[in-house]
Amino acid sequence: RHCIYRGINSTDLGAHSKHFSCVSYEHKMPLHQYVVLCYSKRFTFKSLNQDGLSYNLDDVLAGNSNMRPGVWGLLQDEQKKMTLRIIGVHLKAHADGRALRLKQVDALSRRLSNESEQFPTIVLGDFNAHENDKLDFEGIFSKSNFPMSLARYGEEFSYRTLQTSGAYDQAYLSSEIIYSAMVKGHCNNINNLGKRFGQIDFYNRTISDHCPVVYNLKF
Repeated sequence: RHCIYRGINSTDLGAHSKHFSCVSYEHKMPLHQYVVLCYSKRFTFKSLNQDGLSYNLDDVLAGNSNMRPGVWGLLQDEQKKMTLRIIGVHLKAHADGRALRLKQVDALSRRLSNESEQFPTIVLGDFNAHENDKLDFEGIFSKSNFPMSLARYGEEFSYRTLQTSGAYDQAYLSSEIIYSAMVKGHCNNINNLGKRFGQIDFYNRTISDHCPVVYNLKF
């Protein structure tokens, strides 16, 4: 509700709602699909990098500069009674990208384990998590010095086209966070076809091949 992960094709963050601010990073590749975190302007989002200005988490590149870095920061309310570390990712795509995805998750887990100051944390985004990835991702996060667990949303899909479906989008939470999760949109409702946006192919063309995953967090 208050912080949104989005993958977009532009760094023009001024296009977002007047009620939200957004952060991302610079990238050398043309037509790069950026990772962006947007948050309600009722909150502040503090950089966790040494320069205090940038939000990229380059560990997620896993040594490959063509990949997307993570985007991270510390979300706080005005009274600083609520603090949440948020990390958005978009990992290597396709089934044959599994080895690199595992390196990305391992590098991220190691970075979090080595942080001198720890906070309640959520890592979320498009993990491109194929079925044979999920147990390995969970194993990496759960066995680190900063353990995190998968926030499950049942057997629903978060990615859907007329040909393909998957639960590629995931979130991992630190142990003090209690959650509920659900997928919204057409990814699990393709038989309820209406006009235009009720049709999965129209939704894919005009909106996305992914559906929003909503997490309610308590910590």
